[in-house]
Amino acid sequence: MPVLRIMSVVGSAVPEKLRDLGLLACWYVVRDGEAISGPLPSLPHAKQAYATLTAAQHPQLACFIALATKPRLAGLFIGHRAG
Repeated sequence: MPVLRIMSVVGSAVPEKLRDLGLLACWYVVRDGEAISGPLPSLPHAKQAYATLTAAQHPQLACFIALATKPRLAGLFIGHRAG
């Protein structure tokens, strides 16, 4: 099964269009070492892209991924009692 990861790059590896905006780093989501998303301007953007791509790859985990990336939603479920 393909492995998704978040990869950061700095300095001259950052695309020129982002360096022109003053960014010294950017992020990509990579599958088995090949960029499939990005360049992304921040780690939170990369985490969201990672969550979206992981949910698409593993639909059965979508609920858990949503909770992991949106902590305030987790409180809604943790504090809930059935009955």
